[in-house]
Amino acid sequence: MTSASGALAGCRCVALVGAGGKTSLAWTLMQHSLDAGQRAIYTTTTHTLLPADGAFDRVLVEPDAARAARLLAEDRTWRSAWLAAAVVGGFEGEIHSAMPLTRVKAKGYAPDAVRALAALDAVRIVEADGALRRWIKAPADHEPVLPPELDAVIVVACLDALGQPLDARIAHRPERVAEETGLRLGERLTAAALVALLCSPGGGLKGVTGNVRRIAALSRLRAPRERDIEAALRAHGFDAVLDYPLVAASM
Repeated sequence: MTSASGALAGCRCVALVGAGGKTSLAWTLMQHSLDAGQRAIYTTTTHTLLPADGAFDRVLVEPDAARAARLLAEDRTWRSAWLAAAVVGGFEGEIHSAMPLTRVKAKGYAPDAVRALAALDAVRIVEADGALRRWIKAPADHEPVLPPELDAVIVVACLDALGQPLDARIAHRPERVAEETGLRLGERLTAAALVALLCSPGGGLKGVTGNVRRIAALSRLRAPRERDIEAALRAHGFDAVLDYPLVAASM
C-alpha cells in the first residue's frame, strides 16, 4: 500500500473528490505536508465549514483569491492557511471530521481563481465536490469542480458502504450511482460495483484528464481492509491506492 506522502511526492495542487471522509483526509494531508517542512493551504471550489480557532496559522475569508495570495505572500510567518471566498451562513447538521471545524459555512473559489495561489510556496489541497456526509457518491452534471493545473486527484470512498443497500442513507445521488455501476436501487453494494463507480469517467474519474495523478483513498470506519479492491483499482488505472482508517469522529 502506497503511503500518502509517497503517492503525492512532488504534487503541488491536489483535489479531493468522492465521499466518505474528504475533509478528514484533507486535514491528514495538511499535517503530512507540514511534517515534511512544507507550507500547506486548504481551500475549496464548493462549500466548507470555517475551522476552529487555532486549527490553522492563517484563516482568510477574501472574495478575491489573488488578493488572498498577496496577503499570504506578505506574511511569511504562517505554515498552514485556510482560504474561502465568503461566509454564507450557519450550519445545523452533524459535524464529523478530524479537521477542527465550526458551525459557520463558507463558499470557496471558482476553479480558475485557485490558480492565483500557485505563486505561493505551498501545497494546495482543494476539496472539489460535496457528499452530504455519505459514504459513496456519483457527481452531478456540474461536478466535480476541479481547478486547472492539477497534479493529482484523490477519489475517496468509504468501505463501510459495502454490503449495504444502495439508497440515500449511504450514497449521495444514489440514482447516479446506479447508472454508473449497473446496480438497481436497493441492491447491496458489491466490491465490483464500488470499483466500477470509482473507475468510471462518469463517476470517480469524471473530469480527470491528461497526466493528472489518479489516487484512490479507501476510508473505513468498521470495515476491514479490502486488498482485492485495492488491486482492482490499480489494475484499472489508478496510480496509487491509500488505505485510510477513520476514527469515529472523523467521518
